[in-house]
Amino acid sequence: MALTDDGNGVPKGPLAPLLIGILVAVIGGPRPGRLPASR
Repeated sequence: MALTDDGNGVPKGPLAPLLIGILVAVIGGPRPGRLPASR
């Protein structure tokens, strides 16, 4: 098993929800009306 296995798709373990949260923050962040400091 490779420890650095983040090239196969969805990482397994506690990194999956973390990356999903980061993706949601990045995708849903720079939109107007999302965050008060988004201007």
